[in-house]
Amino acid sequence: MKKFLIVVSLFLGFLCPCVYAKTISSICFYYNNVDSKLELQNFDTVVLDPNNVSDRNIKALKSLGIKVYSYLSAGEFDGELTGDLSKYKKTDNKEWQSNIMDITAAKWHDHLVSEARSLLKRGFDGLFLDTLDSFNAYSSPDDDKTYYEKQIYGEKVLLEKLHKVSKNLIFNRGFEVLDKLKFKPVAVAAESIYKTYNAEHDSYYDVSKEDREWLSEQLNRVKAKGIDAIAIDYLDDSDLEARVLLAKKLVRDGYIPYVSDGLLNGFGVSTTYNIPKRILGLYDGRTTNQMNSALQNRICTPLEYLGYAIDVLDINELDYRLIDKTRYAAVITYFDDANSFSEHPEFSEWIEKHVGYIKLLFLGVLPTADSTLNALGINFSPVTMVSPYTMSVEPKKMNKGLLKPTFSNLEDYFPYKVDTKKGFKVLAQIKGSDGQVSDMLVKAPWGGFAINPYPVDYLQNGQEIWLIDPFMFLDEMLNLKVIPAAD
Repeated sequence: MKKFLIVVSLFLGFLCPCVYAKTISSICFYYNNVDSKLELQNFDTVVLDPNNVSDRNIKALKSLGIKVYSYLSAGEFDGELTGDLSKYKKTDNKEWQSNIMDITAAKWHDHLVSEARSLLKRGFDGLFLDTLDSFNAYSSPDDDKTYYEKQIYGEKVLLEKLHKVSKNLIFNRGFEVLDKLKFKPVAVAAESIYKTYNAEHDSYYDVSKEDREWLSEQLNRVKAKGIDAIAIDYLDDSDLEARVLLAKKLVRDGYIPYVSDGLLNGFGVSTTYNIPKRILGLYDGRTTNQMNSALQNRICTPLEYLGYAIDVLDINELDYRLIDKTRYAAVITYFDDANSFSEHPEFSEWIEKHVGYIKLLFLGVLPTADSTLNALGINFSPVTMVSPYTMSVEPKKMNKGLLKPTFSNLEDYFPYKVDTKKGFKVLAQIKGSDGQVSDMLVKAPWGGFAINPYPVDYLQNGQEIWLIDPFMFLDEMLNLKVIPAAD
């Protein structure tokens, strides 16, 4: 509960003056996999992809007083059409690779009503009806006004059928039919007031003044009817401050805001937003199991003490789509050997593209690819260092007193160097008898690293010992936001 209050208070500064929202005060559209209620609990209404949430998590969210809506496409079918439904396809939506359906077809109506009933049985509170304006792709009042009016009437019939299944309906647009309905939806949403997204080119850009003025006029009609107006705008997740500023602007315009990525795969900004409370930890399941991994046994406890939840995952099963900074505060790797990097080139490529996007901490071993090390600002020499080694540690507050770790005669050590003029801070360094130097413990602008035998060494009796204070070390490296944790 403490965590929730801290997150909400960050946005109260511009939430208080707003009195427009009669039903919804904050909303989240999230179409990615829902594996817990952790991030969604900060919103009072959530819209989810029914294929990516379990009945158990629907129930868990509702137990917190959250209204849970299911996505349902009213005008399009996503996937391969089979059977009778294929007869009612009108055209293609090439940008989203979906089928635009005949909004007047009774069989299509029956299909949607059946889907709606199934969703309500699963526990959803209501339906978010998308693609209500898709009939505009195959009809136009300028070409055939009578035919166009027939489509609007067909949509009216469909919506009234769906309203009998669920009284809680949120529209995405549907402006053409709004005046003709016998009921009011809970809210009407519209995408792209200021910022929009192009799926075909995976790009974000500004909405034209003309389009914004037209859409604002439609939403003003919605508000005039006493219906909540939701504005969904799109910005990538690299700049939280820009998202917050845009959400504030939408609030000033009188809308319930939601600003997120173009695919709605991350957690966006409404009248509240999340401080990421998770950290992704990666181990290699080919060399160990989760319970015996160094990550599980050494890193999870201090991070949990700092108030974070740790998702410990096998890199061999990693879904890269889930690594986003709205979910995770950092990514930590703790592998037994460097093969875990060299044999997963796709992960090294991901690192290269995301340096500075999310905090990274490499423990034990570093990536092996030259291109990845260059992207991280680490210089590597393949020439083996010669023992014995001398060591310097700075600052001393990071050290627990074991100034000289044990260096194995069976392991080769190589020079890794960083440039302290570029924002790196060297905390521990060794020098070989041949004069080569390696930075072993480093705080970087993007996170940091600790090379074996850091951060944990073994005593002669086999007992593990931290060479540095683990709590101070993780906090220093990742610069984590303070999150109070319940005792």
